[in-house]
Amino acid sequence: MKKVLGNVGVGFAVVLTVAFVFFGIRGIYDPTAASMRFGLPADDPAAMFYYRVYLARNLVIVGAGLILLLLKQWKSVATLLTAALFLPTFDAILLYRERGAEAGLTIHIVTGVIVAIAAFLMWMKVSSSRAEP
Repeated sequence: MKKVLGNVGVGFAVVLTVAFVFFGIRGIYDPTAASMRFGLPADDPAAMFYYRVYLARNLVIVGAGLILLLLKQWKSVATLLTAALFLPTFDAILLYRERGAEAGLTIHIVTGVIVAIAAFLMWMKVSSSRAEP
């Protein structure tokens, strides 16, 4: 069962990575629309620049994850995904501090849950890889 979950984890991590690349690149080209989903509109040049920097940071992290996936560095992918859980958490906290009860936290909560599932499945892959002779 661990092996099956581990293999599902690899597939899930690949799909998650591709989705983050898509949304990151799309957001860099249209930061105003992308920032609306984030919960804090980027409607002036400084905010749009900041949002592009934010997405570029995310793309670097996702790129590192993709390279680790291609190299079959399962433990490194699991560790990266576990550490990445802090991103939507911190984003939600900061957004809540800025917008209060009006903060749209759904995307951050959903992203956190998806990343947590991916991390769990990748740790299953690490565990099943150790068990193989």
